[in-house]
Amino acid sequence: MSDYTTIGIDVSKHFLDICILPTGETMHIANNKYGYKKIVTIFSKYENIFRIVMEHTGGYQKNIAEYLIQKGFPVSVVNPIRVRYFAKANGKRAKTDIIDALILAQYGSIHKPELTKNTDYNLEELRQLVHRRANLVEMLTAERNSLEKNPGTAETKSIKYTINVLEKEIQKITLFIRERIKNNPELKRKSEILQTVSGIGAECAALLVSEVPELGKVSRRQIAALIGLAPINRDSGMKKGHAFIQGGRRNVRCSLYMPTIVASTQCNPVLKEYYNRLVANGKPKKVAIIACMRKLVIFLNSLLAKNF
Repeated sequence: MSDYTTIGIDVSKHFLDICILPTGETMHIANNKYGYKKIVTIFSKYENIFRIVMEHTGGYQKNIAEYLIQKGFPVSVVNPIRVRYFAKANGKRAKTDIIDALILAQYGSIHKPELTKNTDYNLEELRQLVHRRANLVEMLTAERNSLEKNPGTAETKSIKYTINVLEKEIQKITLFIRERIKNNPELKRKSEILQTVSGIGAECAALLVSEVPELGKVSRRQIAALIGLAPINRDSGMKKGHAFIQGGRRNVRCSLYMPTIVASTQCNPVLKEYYNRLVANGKPKKVAIIACMRKLVIFLNSLLAKNF
């Protein structure tokens, strides 16, 4: 790999700190369209670029990643937690922008992360709408709880007004989401297939097609790990610890929790039988629900795989 160039980019709101290996050259460039053009001019001078590695940084990486991908560069947008573990494993505790860029370049050279494909703009727009709706629902729940706890107080009128505004906005966003799915043949078909499963409604289907585009394209183990439903063992020597779930796409897992409860206790006969059997065998109810959620996700994955 020494004949190849690996580049790490630490992304912040206003600047991009870059480290190029194996030369060790560093640079500090503005995170804007003028900076992007300068970066392309610099990177074009290097032959055999293996990876340009950057972290997910709450959206700040989106523009530079898409710009470089459109220009034909091999970009990998990676999980920041894995990079931080990599740094600690190599004894690197200090943290500055340039050090982070160096670590990203080293991580890319050693671990060879998968290349990131250019964003599907329709899918990205749908994902943003789904996030917005989830935030509004969370705010609506908080306002309703406030009204329930403080009836007849001076702030009641304000709370009721806010609830009314939020309900109307949620309805509007829901229509936008359905329109985006309806106008995209692939997403529309996926959504319709998912909704054939008892317990999966239109909102849950929209979440799955926007947040888990891998659904139907990966193995059962991979889809469980992506959502954070793969049990992780904690065994050492003679000790047998309790398995637990960790990581993955927490927002998807949280959004699937209530639909899984409804499906496994009321409307889905397969999950209901599975849930009752687990509880009868002594599993705690919450553990049984998580197991049902994993079974549901695996089934949805196989269902889409068969129909695409």
